[in-house]
Amino acid sequence: MCGRYTCKSEIEEIADIIPGKFNYPEFSKSYNIAPSQPSLIATINEDGEYDGELAKWGLVPHWMKNPKKPFINAKAETIFEKPSFKYLYKNHRCVAIADGFFEWAVIDDVKQPVYFYREDQKPFGFAGYWEKDRESDGRTFVIMTVDANYEVEPYHHRMPVMLTKPEIEAWLKDGNASILKPFDYPMQSHIVSRAVNSPKNNSAELIVPYKA
Repeated sequence: MCGRYTCKSEIEEIADIIPGKFNYPEFSKSYNIAPSQPSLIATINEDGEYDGELAKWGLVPHWMKNPKKPFINAKAETIFEKPSFKYLYKNHRCVAIADGFFEWAVIDDVKQPVYFYREDQKPFGFAGYWEKDRESDGRTFVIMTVDANYEVEPYHHRMPVMLTKPEIEAWLKDGNASILKPFDYPMQSHIVSRAVNSPKNNSAELIVPYKA
C-alpha cells in the first residue's frame, strides 16, 4: 500500500534519473502528495523520448462503473491475471516521480506515519500504469506494489515498486516485469508528525523526524 508520497527534488535531480531526453512540464514540489492530486509522471513516446506530465493519482479504467473509487495501488503479482491490467501493461506503462513515501503503523498504541526514502536521498520512480482521465484531457495513474523489503516490513507488509535509472528504462521501454520486486538498495526511514494525515498540510516539516 502507498497512500502518500513526496516529490521535492530539483528538476535537475529528476532529469538525472531519466535515461534519455526528458521533456517536462512546470510543477510544484510537494511533501504530501495524496490521491486525486496532480503528480509528475514520465512516459516514453514513439520517438524514444521521455515525456513528463502532470497526471491525477488514482486510475479510473474505462470499464469502472464508479469513477469515485479509483485505484491508487495495484498488485504487481496480478498484472498478467486481469485482462484490464494486461492491456495497460502492454500499452500504458508509466513511472511516477518520487523521492520518498509514507506508511502508517501502530507504534506505542498510536497510529503513526513513517517516512521511507533512499539512503542517498536521490529521487526514484514508482512503476505504474496510466489511463485517460474521463473528466479532462489528461491522464490518471496507479502505483504498483509488491511485498515489503527489509526496511518497510517492520511497519507494513506491502511497498510501492521503486525503480532506479536503469529500471526506469527497462520498465518504460520493454515492460520488463522482472524488475517488479522489493527495492534492494539501501534505504532509511523515520517516524514523522501525524500532520501528514491531512493532505492540506504540505511543508518540509512533514518529513522531519518526530519527537514525542
